[in-house]
Amino acid sequence: MNLMEDYCERYCIIDRNIVWYGSTNLLEKEDAEDNLMRVCSESIAAELLELTFGKEN
Repeated sequence: MNLMEDYCERYCIIDRNIVWYGSTNLLEKEDAEDNLMRVCSESIAAELLELTFGKEN
C-alpha cells in the first residue's frame, strides 16, 4: 500500500456535466508543468461528486 501525503485531487465540476481535471491549481498562477483536461460526462461528474461528498449531493 502506497500512501501519498500532501496529494490533492484538483477538479472543477460545472453543471454536473463538465469536468476540468488536472494538476493545475485553479485558484493560483499556473506553472509550466501543470496540466488540465476538460471532459463532458455526467457519469464522471457524478462519480467525482459521490467520492467527494457521498451519495447525497
